Amino acid sequence: YIDVEFIGVPIIIDGKVIGAYGIYRDISKRKREEEALRESDERFRKLFDNISSGVAIYEAKDNGNDFIFKDFNRAAELIENIKKEDLIGKSVLEVFPEVKEFGLFDVFKRVWEGLGDRQARRSTYLLVQGPENCWLERKLCLQVTFR
Repeated sequence: YIDVEFIGVPIIIDGKVIGAYGIYRDISKRKREEEALRESDERFRKLFDNISSGVAIYEAKDNGNDFIFKDFNRAAELIENIKKEDLIGKSVLEVFPEVKEFGLFDVFKRVWEGLGDRQARRSTYLLVQGPENCWLERKLCLQVTFR
């Protein structure tokens, strides 16, 4: 079988529906692509939830002058001793004001500004846990959606 989409318009004469014009369109390719995207999202979610490194996902706001927590994995909760629910939707500066001292906030801004005309939807900050729950390494990666 194939997946189809139907768009129809009734034919009305003297107030009575006497037929319809219709178009059937094969949407099988779109359905396969949607399923592949769903599976990819599911694999990402499993990795995100179960990786031993702390991962936070931020959304740039105010033209890259602020970054808001969109997600925070379990490892990051343990490393930072903070609940995900306590930071989602809050500014990184509100939750971790020391990011300015570390120079990390400037890195966020430079990456954001370096995107030029492209639209960045989320930037991901990967944190690696070291001995005694201190951070050994900080990396900035981007997940970018272009439109």
